[in-house]
Amino acid sequence: MHYSDTLENHIDKKETVLWSILLFSNQGQESLKEVLKKTDQILPPIKASSIYSVKGNPNKIEHIHDLRSLNSYSGLCLVLLSECGEAPEKIMTYFQSFESEFKKEAKRRSLSLNLLMYDDLTLMTPEVTLPHPDFHHRPEFVVPAAEIWGDKTHPILEKTINQLAKDFRAVEWGEFYAQSETVLAF
Repeated sequence: MHYSDTLENHIDKKETVLWSILLFSNQGQESLKEVLKKTDQILPPIKASSIYSVKGNPNKIEHIHDLRSLNSYSGLCLVLLSECGEAPEKIMTYFQSFESEFKKEAKRRSLSLNLLMYDDLTLMTPEVTLPHPDFHHRPEFVVPAAEIWGDKTHPILEKTINQLAKDFRAVEWGEFYAQSETVLAF
């Protein structure tokens, strides 16, 4: 599907959406459940990868209190498949709004919601680039995505997600944390 097909043709049709949650919080699975409850309103999951524990980038310090916890700067990541009739721009606006709301809470937390693929749509606008431009470079996206949509072909690279995941076999990027069912029961 190309953007020239126009989104009007897809408004009534549900598209398969691949997206991710990357959460750095001392609340762990409870915060992940909270995020999933909220995002369920627009992107109810039909499949979810395992949850992985990932290390944060200590060079990306956003707050003075981050300096205290560089040794334990870890988070959780999860990749999900959903069906949605919303336009990618609307999904991104929702993600950005929710991330801002989430970060305003009293507890210091960091949340990143990423729209990775929207069926076969290729799109580059100021608001959205699809597929996600760093998808194939980030093991925290590719490896979990291979669990749930491994046979999907990347619309630009023309490789399956399973093929892309092979590049990260020998790379240390994270470790299994829990099955997704532990946070999907809400």
